[in-house]
Amino acid sequence: MKFFSQSALVVVAAMFGAAQANWGYAFLDGTPGITTESCGTVCPWTEYKVALPTPLANPAKCCSTVTIAYNGLNLEGTYTDICTSCPTVNHGVDGNITLSAALYDQLQADTPFVTWNVVN
Repeated sequence: MKFFSQSALVVVAAMFGAAQANWGYAFLDGTPGITTESCGTVCPWTEYKVALPTPLANPAKCCSTVTIAYNGLNLEGTYTDICTSCPTVNHGVDGNITLSAALYDQLQADTPFVTWNVVN
């Protein structure tokens, strides 16, 4: 199973032209215990917002596109916030993210385990 999971991540990373894909749980923005703050830039308005975990948040990439893959779905959102309570794992390479309701509802799952990447 571990081989399949890593292979799937390589495919997703190649699909999005990324050097590295990240993975973690996706939480609905506003979930009790999950805190977010602005990434530091006022981004153009969107209903598809993503908050990245603090250790992986890069202010220089604020307002960038974030790809999210789950169970055959490929979605895009905008990195607008930092999830200050989202932990990272795998030596800080991967971590949980927070999604706006417009993105989260498309996943049709409670706290799904997703693959995500900042692409620009």
